[in-house]
Amino acid sequence: MRPLRLLLVLLTLIPIASAFAVPEMLIVQSTAIKLKSDADTRDLKNARAARQSIDNPDIKGIPLDVTNALADELYNNGRVSPIVWSLGDPIFRAAVSDGILKSPPNNPTLAQAQAVQKKLKVELLLVISASRVEDQMLAIAQLYRGGKLIWRDEKNMGVMNGARFNEQDTIKSVARTWNDLMGQGPLHYLTPSPTHKTPDPEPGLAPKTPDVQSPTVPKAAPNKKLFADVDALIKSGQLAQGISLLRDAVDDAPSDIERRKQLISVLLRLNKPELAAKEARRASAAAPNDLELHMMAAKAWLAAGKPDEAQADLNEVVSHNQEGNGVRELLGEAALWQLKVPAAVE
Repeated sequence: MRPLRLLLVLLTLIPIASAFAVPEMLIVQSTAIKLKSDADTRDLKNARAARQSIDNPDIKGIPLDVTNALADELYNNGRVSPIVWSLGDPIFRAAVSDGILKSPPNNPTLAQAQAVQKKLKVELLLVISASRVEDQMLAIAQLYRGGKLIWRDEKNMGVMNGARFNEQDTIKSVARTWNDLMGQGPLHYLTPSPTHKTPDPEPGLAPKTPDVQSPTVPKAAPNKKLFADVDALIKSGQLAQGISLLRDAVDDAPSDIERRKQLISVLLRLNKPELAAKEARRASAAAPNDLELHMMAAKAWLAAGKPDEAQADLNEVVSHNQEGNGVRELLGEAALWQLKVPAAVE
């Protein structure tokens, strides 16, 4: 009865874990959003010029990118996991590298964005259009779920620095506002999980450090500073930047297995198991004799709910007569996922 009871517990926990998963949101900068009617723009300054700038940004408006600022707000809030339509985003970049997405346009139409949303299996799609007209920014956001528009908002504002338009502060202000509005509206059912940053010490409490030169990082351990920089970016809430830094480091030194393992570990830590598993597969192709990479791939595949893929990597380890260091436990877990209870017990 114990194996059956263990299996029932496992099957019970799987849907519970799925229910608490943070939904993903694809954020797209588009030039295809149009104002609904003149009545909708009666409270907007210079509505005609604003309409021209959105429908045809080459006429008068200057396109402004709000996606990264909004992604930072959403990530720090923790209700959703944002994916930016950009090669600078690690998830989007991985989809392009793996051939899931082929030659995506910089500013897709709504239909193109929805097609990619389905390919990536992302629950939410946020399409943004933003343009500067004189000292104002007209920004429009439309949120979709299952192909249906569930929320829409327009902003016409400008943050001034004296007599000059402050572009970055305007973008950040709109991003904060939209994050708050979605949290109060269509995303109210999701529990925020803010990223906590370590506060600076109070005046007088900061430790006194001697005025000495910082020690030089030894050349023999170049990865130590790289990994520290990546951890610092992730802890400060700059998730995309941290992963991008690590991916670039792997591209610069593809034979450096230590960097590849660090990238796999970081992706797993940030709840991206399938990306971690694919990264481990690529690394194992570069270092076929490193069985730890197959172990890392198996763990990631199991975390992604793909026991057949995990079994393939575990078979590779077993074929080298390696069954220690947690291999048998992973074999048992993979068997449970495949409902092979007797094999799991063994």
